[in-house]
Amino acid sequence: MKSSLRKLRGLAAHHRSDSKEKRRDLHPRAQLDELAQASEDMQDMRNCYDSLLSAAAATTNCAYEFSEALRELGTCLLEKTALNDDEESGRVLLMMGKVQFELQKLVDGYRSHITQTISTPSESLLNELRTVEEMKRQCDEKREVCEYMLAQREKGRFKNSKESFSPQQLQTAQEDYDEEATLFVFRLKSLKQGQSRSLLTQAARHHSAQLSFFRKG
Repeated sequence: MKSSLRKLRGLAAHHRSDSKEKRRDLHPRAQLDELAQASEDMQDMRNCYDSLLSAAAATTNCAYEFSEALRELGTCLLEKTALNDDEESGRVLLMMGKVQFELQKLVDGYRSHITQTISTPSESLLNELRTVEEMKRQCDEKREVCEYMLAQREKGRFKNSKESFSPQQLQTAQEDYDEEATLFVFRLKSLKQGQSRSLLTQAARHHSAQLSFFRKG
């Protein structure tokens, strides 16, 4: 009977020990998962802004080429006006030439709106993202320091290595890493929340510019 009780107590103690180990592992595991998700979100945001800026640049270039084509066409028509002896035909050519320049102004205005509504805000948010990316880099460096210190400490236990670190040094490094990781995740989440609002605002303003362009055109 006593032997059975001792076995039960031993199992209970072992279970409590396992539970404590799991509780100790829970936070680091959760932290790693959170960091992994934050890193994935950060890359998604980077891809989003890169694609948006690329599309804006392509649209701006097309608008510029269209504007130049309208200018050349308008210039050509006005030159033909001076060479035309028919007064009625001359008036028509003059009117069509002026229309090309009016259209050119509209296209240039739309091209300017692309910069204002898409390119400039995206560049601003991309700069903020670069700051967060730098925070992630520092976080990774501090994690590597912790891993190195722990590895050297474990190595020192078995090989009497001179390069070892005290528990206090390890704790300080771990706390430094935890603080950097927490700050990185918080900043990234905040930036991600702002991204949704910003994209909606950019899209709405750009759509308004498009409607204005096509109505006037």
